[in-house]
Amino acid sequence: MLQGAVDALQHLLQERNIQGAVSFIRTGKLGQAPTVYSFRVDNNAAVVESMEVTGGPLDQSLFASSARRFLEQPYSRVIAREVAARELTAIYRNHGYLRASFAEPGTEILPATSGQTTPRVKLTFTVVPGPRYSWNHAEWRGNNVFSAAQLSAFLGLQSGEIAAADRIEHGEEGVLEAYGSTGYIQARCAPEPQYDDAARTVTYAFNVQEGAQYRMGRLLITGLFESAPFADQIRAAWQLKPGDVYDATYLRKFLREDWGRIFIGARIIPKKAGATPLPDPTSLRVDVRFHAE
Repeated sequence: MLQGAVDALQHLLQERNIQGAVSFIRTGKLGQAPTVYSFRVDNNAAVVESMEVTGGPLDQSLFASSARRFLEQPYSRVIAREVAARELTAIYRNHGYLRASFAEPGTEILPATSGQTTPRVKLTFTVVPGPRYSWNHAEWRGNNVFSAAQLSAFLGLQSGEIAAADRIEHGEEGVLEAYGSTGYIQARCAPEPQYDDAARTVTYAFNVQEGAQYRMGRLLITGLFESAPFADQIRAAWQLKPGDVYDATYLRKFLREDWGRIFIGARIIPKKAGATPLPDPTSLRVDVRFHAE
């Protein structure tokens, strides 16, 4: 069957006077049988000359970064599909078109110019944008540590503003950061968008799983850091004591504000250095390990 498809495509190339040999690759999940067969033209693959996104209101300049991935590159339907599903859809979602979808990418073989040996194509992505949604409000379920009003404040979205997907995702990160700063490092919130197409608004219902509260465990110092004055300086600067409520944001703050000063004071530049939180779900403690090589 596959060879028959190769022969049919090769015949099509000959009919259109396009030089090249048809081949294919098999792809699929690791350890499983191939599920996708991607055909291509070797030796003389079509080159993308231009790209256009049609069917929606957004300006073409917003897609310039995606276009650069294609222009003057061999055309690949697989890559075109992936870009439409990820990059182009994300651009629309980030402008409030939360249910935007793209049709199959279209191609047009452009007229050959004098002396041209490689076929050139125009690549077209057609979007079905759907409504542009505004933010209505958030609803919270399963929360006990923080009130609904507090969680909405952490989310940071205001009723009436454009419901941009990246703003919503950033707000969710703010909610989880607030939980992490009070020891709830395993907190999760699963969003369920509820669309009102008539009003063009969206309400997000968040199902919160707070988990258990963690406390600070041991401060572990290994590798080059074990030697003085590194170990002493790290211990002196580190403010979380064993038994304190673990603040997941503190390690980032420590690395940003104290790390460089300790390095300069020790006059050592290790090849590799880092800090790793090590949560223990049995003891509900978080050890923090500093290591350098």
